[in-house]
Amino acid sequence: HRGTVKRVQPYGAFIEIPGHRREGLLHISLVADRRVDAEELETLLPLGSQVWVKVDSAEADGKYRLAMKTVDQGTGRDLDPEGLEAGGGGPPS
Repeated sequence: HRGTVKRVQPYGAFIEIPGHRREGLLHISLVADRRVDAEELETLLPLGSQVWVKVDSAEADGKYRLAMKTVDQGTGRDLDPEGLEAGGGGPPS
C-alpha cells in the first residue's frame, strides 16, 4: 500500500492509507532492517511523505500495524510475502 505519513511519535509513525478509515501504526522496529533511533524518525519519515507499507496485523477494532522494512520503497514490492520477518508471524487473516 502507498501511504502518507501523518504523525511521528518516539515509538513510530502513523500512516494514512487510502481506503482505510483509520491510520495504521508503523512501529519504529518495522521501519528499516537496521536499528532506527527515535531522533531519526522525523528525518526518515517527514510529515506528508509517501511510503510503501504493508499491513502486518489487523485487530477487530479496526487498528492495524504496518511494516515498511519488508517493502521495496522504490517499487512497492513485498520483500517478505510469507510474513516471516516483520513480526506478525504470517499474513494477516
